[in-house]
Amino acid sequence: MVKNLTILFFICFIGCEINSEQLIKNERVNFENIKFNAVSKDLNFNNSEVGDEVDYTKKLISNWFNNNIKIDGIEGNLNVSVDSIKIVKKRKNEYYRFEINLNIKFLLVGYKLTSMDLT
Repeated sequence: MVKNLTILFFICFIGCEINSEQLIKNERVNFENIKFNAVSKDLNFNNSEVGDEVDYTKKLISNWFNNNIKIDGIEGNLNVSVDSIKIVKKRKNEYYRFEINLNIKFLLVGYKLTSMDLT
């Protein structure tokens, strides 16, 4: 009897391994449209870097913020602060390669979390 139960559990274990599915899925973040439950939004640049590339990057960030960050709430304010912009310009054969490193903070102020928001 124990022998039969062992074989049965072994077959069940192998069957579960063959048909197993990963429980944790990879998260794909779409930066095209990001929605927040807020009434207003504000963008601040807190960095001290200067230069033409930094100014152009600020314009790109402002354009992304104005067009792709959406708000659709009834309370709260979204404060987005860019704390640092670091640009590395690398010369390749016939072109330049720019690496842009940003430190961006999203702060939602005055929003009350309810139990319906947790689901």
